[in-house]
Amino acid sequence: MKFVAAICSVMLSATMLSYPSATQPGGFAISEVVTITKELGKQLEWPADKITDLVVNLEKAVQEDLYKKEVEQRAVTAVFVYKATEAGLILKIMRGSGLITFKDGKKAAEISLKSSSLGAQIGGSAEWGVGLVMGLTDMSRFGGEYSGSVRKATAVDTTTYAGVILTPSSNAGGKDTHRLFMVTTGRGLSAGVGGAKVTITPSW
Repeated sequence: MKFVAAICSVMLSATMLSYPSATQPGGFAISEVVTITKELGKQLEWPADKITDLVVNLEKAVQEDLYKKEVEQRAVTAVFVYKATEAGLILKIMRGSGLITFKDGKKAAEISLKSSSLGAQIGGSAEWGVGLVMGLTDMSRFGGEYSGSVRKATAVDTTTYAGVILTPSSNAGGKDTHRLFMVTTGRGLSAGVGGAKVTITPSW
């Protein structure tokens, strides 16, 4: 019996270690990220179906290697949500606003976002997103310009976009201090591929 119990204990430990939320101590677990995403979305009076779609996309994205590799090195220390609208052909412009909650800092603080990327937009399109701030230890260093590669397509109320890593475009001493893992859901018709730059401006 002791042998069987020991085997079960080892298997349970292995399962817990394989789950992204248990990788880096001191940060938000994925269950907490989901709760925060829902709470901030409700606070912004988002449609319930958009909050649900975003959470579904988030839960899928954190199971992919792109996220797992990052969370092995950087804990999730803040979560933000935003809604933005897009316009433009070839060069797509996005502007929006949202709220951010830090693990050890401000809660539901306001932020604004502006981004540009290569793509095409037909008619009106909107984007609801969640961002996981990874590896940030100093709240005052959040914000500014971030860049990364984007590949997404949105048609009607569905999106194939899973997640993207964005890094600060410049850091003191050239050191990469934190990263953003962003997941979205959308409405309308739009497409994007290639590089993107996002500028985030905190209200504080």
